[in-house]
Amino acid sequence: MADPEVVATLALALVPGIGSHRLRLLLGAFGSAEAVLKAPHAQLAALHGISQAARAAIRAASPRDGERVLAQLGEIGQGRARALLPADPDYPAQLVDIHDPPTVLYAWGDVSLLARPAVAIVGSRNHTAYGAEAVRLLASAVARRAVLVCE
Repeated sequence: MADPEVVATLALALVPGIGSHRLRLLLGAFGSAEAVLKAPHAQLAALHGISQAARAAIRAASPRDGERVLAQLGEIGQGRARALLPADPDYPAQLVDIHDPPTVLYAWGDVSLLARPAVAIVGSRNHTAYGAEAVRLLASAVARRAVLVCE
């Protein structure tokens, strides 16, 4: 059985307009993701930075949404895909130190690699041939010394 707090956090992470910053605001105000899902509309309305649309979406969110995400991770990852929250011991320590760390990190494979030095390459869907070749050269050089994360 899945941890109810993880399930609730995943459900909240799916809410449109609730990014990592607002999710941390909600968790700080209510103490847990489960409490956020159960919070009355008036208590949500008292929080600065949570719009009326976001409040309505939070109220419509359900733990079933988080359970669905976990089920999908189980299907696609054959037991190797998972969601990591900041309290998880496998959550990368380097991310805790950045300005706006993700409140949910999806990982597939050997999560112990997340503790190693890493370089992320984020590219364009509409790249040029030159851009693709430049990234290929860069990635092959970096991969010798660090974990390569591509988006």
